[in-house]
Amino acid sequence: MAANFGQRLAKLNPRRVSQQQLMVTIAVVLVLYFIGPLVFVTLASTFRGPPTILPFDPLAYWTLDNLNVIYTTGRLQSTVTDTFIFVIGSVTVSFIIGLALAWLVERTDMPFRNLVYVIVFLPLIMPALVTTIGWIVLLGQRNGLVNVLIRKVLWFWDIDKGPIDPFTLFPGMIFVQGLGGTVIMFVFLSAAFRQMDSSFEEASRASGATFLQTIRRITVPIMRPSVLSVLFLGMILTLESFEIPLLMGSSGNVADILATRVYFALNPVTGGTPLYGEVSAYGIHFLIITYALFYLYARFTRRAERYATVTARGFRPSKYSLGNLKWVAFAAVIFIMFLKSIAPLLILVWASFFSSYRPIEIAALEFANLNNYRIALDDPRFWPAVRNSLALALGAATISVSIALVIAWTTTRAKKNTIWHTLIDLFTSSSLAIPGVVAASAMLLFYLFLSSKFGIPLYGTMWMLVLAFSYRMTLAYRLNRAGIAQVARELEESSSTSGANALTTLRQIVVPLIAPNVLTAWAILFIISFREFTVALFLAPSQPITLGVLLWSYRAESVGKAAAMSVMLAGFLLIVIVTVRFGALKKLARRRG
Repeated sequence: MAANFGQRLAKLNPRRVSQQQLMVTIAVVLVLYFIGPLVFVTLASTFRGPPTILPFDPLAYWTLDNLNVIYTTGRLQSTVTDTFIFVIGSVTVSFIIGLALAWLVERTDMPFRNLVYVIVFLPLIMPALVTTIGWIVLLGQRNGLVNVLIRKVLWFWDIDKGPIDPFTLFPGMIFVQGLGGTVIMFVFLSAAFRQMDSSFEEASRASGATFLQTIRRITVPIMRPSVLSVLFLGMILTLESFEIPLLMGSSGNVADILATRVYFALNPVTGGTPLYGEVSAYGIHFLIITYALFYLYARFTRRAERYATVTARGFRPSKYSLGNLKWVAFAAVIFIMFLKSIAPLLILVWASFFSSYRPIEIAALEFANLNNYRIALDDPRFWPAVRNSLALALGAATISVSIALVIAWTTTRAKKNTIWHTLIDLFTSSSLAIPGVVAASAMLLFYLFLSSKFGIPLYGTMWMLVLAFSYRMTLAYRLNRAGIAQVARELEESSSTSGANALTTLRQIVVPLIAPNVLTAWAILFIISFREFTVALFLAPSQPITLGVLLWSYRAESVGKAAAMSVMLAGFLLIVIVTVRFGALKKLARRRG
């Protein structure tokens, strides 16, 4: 047996790695990343009780009490109802705005369309936590800019606060979330408009159809797969939204959203013992909903080729003339973009100069100072938080892209598409459907289990956060898979014929050819990991601290300190984006040119 074991170890020599061995390695990685934690939270934890002790505690027992509690008390019904209203309302807002922006940019003669295309992506540098805090300051009851303007314009001189309260207004929370979802809607819908032959719309107008009739009978039906897929994707992303419901919905008991319900079950407001059983019971329903939406998203994405309109006979996109309304349309777009990202950031910049928030007026400038920035920079937690956030972003982005690259190459270049390849593709792609709160709570229990039962000291370490941050590899997988599909197999076959093994071929042939895809995926995941808040708050609310968690603690102390930290966090991300865009990508382009 020892000899056989030695022979197996010899086969694992990196110089002799084959695609079959890579498949085994990938399967193990997927078990550790996805299957292990998710099975743990959905099966073991849901059916273990009592709810106040860990599911692997010696005193735990098998029970249905966790499900009975959320069913019989009506909590699940109210939570699902509020979540449904929140998701549908937010997606409706983001879809309407995203569709209008995409149509104006791709289908009309609106001026400065290229500038608008760039401006639409600016909100990506703003973490959701920062934007939400900005909107809370904007909507402040007493001194918030929006309420002050409403009171002055509508002559509400008899009240000194309101009329809008950001903590008791469900439509306000939906509106803010809807604005945040416009980017993903714009990306998908603008691509669909760009690829759709406009001759169908021209023929409709030539036949006497009105603009709205053309949109309803021609444009929308042709774009049906893109519209439905982006709607389902928007629902998934909105469903897992955490920052806006936490800050704007839970404070005034406005809404009971699934994401915040899971958080408060793990962190009771009364300060009691975490309800691990309820966390898992809500989590399993959360996953059922998101995976159902992901299935619908994948289904309509696969059917897109049935609606192809770009054929070999030619493709000529044309622009719809807005006439005198083109400048009105441009002004409306700029106003929407100002509301979406610029206004929250500007109000935070203003608030960061005052110890207590003051209305925007000239007289307030004499009280402006940099004390909030000094306090933040002198905080002994600040620089460790910066180092931790950078290390986590670097580690998570590198691990995610590396694993996704190997998986993409293995599944794309498989000589025979087996059930294993299909399952690996499904699990890797479906990480998009795992909400952050569910993933965080699952990993919390999973790493506690590994620590207590097997002595694996991951809980409470940076490694735990790196592994947790890197579970979302769908984007990297899809980008790398698209790049690999464009590389001719002959290049890899020539490498293999020359004696190179699988890893050598991947490293020396494939990676250099798809370097733009790899670097783009890495940069996006770095930004996502750097601004990550949900997973860090669940797994490391105190140590090791990150910038997002530090900002969360500042929010409870002072608006000025929170504003200063928000501005610095947005500044860090802007520096990263500029560095990648004008540094690494240009250098790569020169090498390839």
